[in-house]
Amino acid sequence: MKNQSSSSISSIPQAFLAKRPKLASDKDELRSFYTGLCATVNYLNDAAVFLDKQERDLNSLSPFQKSLLKFEWAPKRKRYEECFAANFAFLLEIVKDELDIFAPKQLDGDYSFNVPSRDVSKIRSALRQFKREWSAEGAHEREASYAPLLEGLKKHFPQPQGVKVLVPGCGLGRLPFEIASLGFACEGNEFSVQMQVCLKYIFSRFEPTRIFPSLNFTMNMVLAEDIFESCVVPDTKPDLSKLSLTFKQGNFLTEYSSSKGKWDCLVTCYFIDTGNNVLEYLQCIYSLLKPGGIWLNCGPLLYHKSGVKGEISIDLAMDEIFFAAEKLGFKILDKSTTQGLYCSQKNSMMEYLYKNQYFACVKEPKFLDKVPFF
Repeated sequence: MKNQSSSSISSIPQAFLAKRPKLASDKDELRSFYTGLCATVNYLNDAAVFLDKQERDLNSLSPFQKSLLKFEWAPKRKRYEECFAANFAFLLEIVKDELDIFAPKQLDGDYSFNVPSRDVSKIRSALRQFKREWSAEGAHEREASYAPLLEGLKKHFPQPQGVKVLVPGCGLGRLPFEIASLGFACEGNEFSVQMQVCLKYIFSRFEPTRIFPSLNFTMNMVLAEDIFESCVVPDTKPDLSKLSLTFKQGNFLTEYSSSKGKWDCLVTCYFIDTGNNVLEYLQCIYSLLKPGGIWLNCGPLLYHKSGVKGEISIDLAMDEIFFAAEKLGFKILDKSTTQGLYCSQKNSMMEYLYKNQYFACVKEPKFLDKVPFF
């Protein structure tokens, strides 16, 4: 794995634009998708940079200090490279239908793009997200956040046939899959085009593959071996032919403007804190539900835009969200706190344990004409 050449991503190829006329109207998402593809193609080169840095740091040790190390670097690096290569093959399989814009020499692992660090980070995080949503090792995390929502669905809709459920911010689609597996008619919505490419792969040609999601995460390890933790994805074969399950790419606040009052239930999981204005999400959810419809939520209030330069972020406490929801016309039926990890690493000495807020609300019809839709 060597950095042999480089290419700028300052201009997006016309072939890429021509293939995606709808996406071309959203320049920010278009560039995000293109740089994401470049980061995927660049994965092995990024891995080489990562390993070269470790090697330089180790070479700075004195001979005596090197004698104190438990493992020799050369065989460890070889194992690293084998694991990175396995991840690269997996990533290329996901995006193979999008690779026609790249020259063959750009796909051999030695070509370097000037990829922003945030996009490199997204690729690393995507591997951990696959572990969370589609591996046996991620089952305990899914159970913590999905179980209250699935139990809420069964409680409020004991007969699932014909019940329409919308899941905005659905990520890699496991939660909509679980909901549809209960017999509901479910649609997952995801803003990211990159996630949509992953969803297409998951629900069309997802075959058991071993991935290594923690290779770049070297801190807080108990055992050196933990860096090579692996998992097989998927842990279950998703089959759309047996389910009432669809997916739609787009902005949740605008994509469903024509389906006001058409949904029996909205399910949000680690979602309501992802936008600029949580009150917009509340308005949209209320507008989309039928009178008597149910909103189920489970997640924290991380507020992803908070503190980001140039971004608006309305950071409300949970009691303020309950107040706003009731003022809109929701009635709070249930609420509880559940603890859950998110994309944790095996045996890590540091974990983020969220005290997720679960609640169920019913849409009361008294304010139907007073809540604007976007």
